[in-house]
Amino acid sequence: MSDSSFTKLSANANHIFAANAHEVFRIENSQASPLLSSSLPIVSLNACLDGFWLGSNEEDDGRGYFYSNDGIKKDSIDCRTPTKILSLADGTVWLGDKSLYFFKESRGFWKREAGQRQLLVPIGPVTLSSYDISVHNKELWVAHGGISSSNQALNNRAFFSRYVEKDWYHFPWISNNVWFKDIVRILKNPISGKVYAGSFSGGLVVVNPDFSIETYGDGYLPDWFSNPGLHNVSGLALDPQGNLWMTNYSGNYELSVMTPNGQFYHSRDIPENSSTEHSAKDLVIDDYGQKWFISPANGGVIVYDDNGTIDNTFDDRYRILKMGEGHGGLLSNASTSIAKDKDGSIWIGTDEGISIVYCPRDVINGSCEASPKVVEGDNGI
Repeated sequence: MSDSSFTKLSANANHIFAANAHEVFRIENSQASPLLSSSLPIVSLNACLDGFWLGSNEEDDGRGYFYSNDGIKKDSIDCRTPTKILSLADGTVWLGDKSLYFFKESRGFWKREAGQRQLLVPIGPVTLSSYDISVHNKELWVAHGGISSSNQALNNRAFFSRYVEKDWYHFPWISNNVWFKDIVRILKNPISGKVYAGSFSGGLVVVNPDFSIETYGDGYLPDWFSNPGLHNVSGLALDPQGNLWMTNYSGNYELSVMTPNGQFYHSRDIPENSSTEHSAKDLVIDDYGQKWFISPANGGVIVYDDNGTIDNTFDDRYRILKMGEGHGGLLSNASTSIAKDKDGSIWIGTDEGISIVYCPRDVINGSCEASPKVVEGDNGI
């Protein structure tokens, strides 16, 4: 019928409509005749009853209009990135919108009836992605960001969600700073009620008990070596004094700490860890106040003791645990995860299996190393 490029095609009982990026055509007698044009790119075309719905969008600025079969505008509906718009004989209008997460007034599946819009979505998190959770007193917080296998941000702006009393609430906005994204750590302080979220680009987010939000990046946390102005928080842990410890990925030093009154300090840098640009990931604090964290890129695990003086790094000590007897006892230098059990032992996951430190207090002075843990399945297999 035509050698023109059409990207949308839809029909009702009497007419066939086609569209390209900015124009709608009506097909009659094997001819495609121009019917109307759109200033915004056309993203959906859905014929129904006595006309068609046209959806258009550009950079999250969208429109939804209903036209008669002759191209006369009859109705409209608010949207940003429509995927499909339909109207039925009973007068209801149905809309699918795939806007970004923070456009909660548009995103989702909507029904309009008698001029009123209703969001129709199942109760649950805003997205399938999740990287970390924090649970306390029947309250669940989920960090929706992520990091690639090569430790790169995924540019995920889903932020984080809260579940309590059979209901979900999503936090669609954090800051006007576009670099607050990829929330990869989430932790609630059960004493203060504050929730801490770590961004793998923007820094630290604090959600106060009244749900007001504070952010900390420039001037508080080290810059990312590869991209100054960005601040990669990769681990969070609270000590008994209520200090929030954070691991930094690719900065001037591995650890930062925020006191309950909002003061920031940092650890001494670890020269032996400079090959990974002082990067650190998962973080736990043992029963003696020592900080344990993963050093990526085959850097093993580092245990760090601030000696109870977070404002003075001159008396701090550390030790790097790596593979082999006399070097830390790990099964591999490629550490992948770390946890503290109820007995105070430190479990270290590597790509070659699990190593456990049963005497964490004695590691820094060199009198204790990790031991391998053999994990058996059912029937010893």
